[in-house]
Amino acid sequence: MQQLTLFSKPDCHLCHDARDLLIALQREYDFSFEELDITQDHALEDKYRDSIPVIVIGSQLELAAPIHERELRAALKQNG
Repeated sequence: MQQLTLFSKPDCHLCHDARDLLIALQREYDFSFEELDITQDHALEDKYRDSIPVIVIGSQLELAAPIHERELRAALKQNG
């Protein structure tokens, strides 16, 4: 099973959309994900402030906003 991380922050509509997309794609792909609020960690906030939402697949691949379903599907297939 792949492990993904969604970096987000509260009140971010793009982050909510990315979370909804991940939940929907879990029906088709074998992965789990955790969501991390960048506002709770200064280093994460400095790193991702201008690019959230960011989805990290494994430890290598990062997809940053805007996240498109086609792009995410391709990444999941490639890394699956």
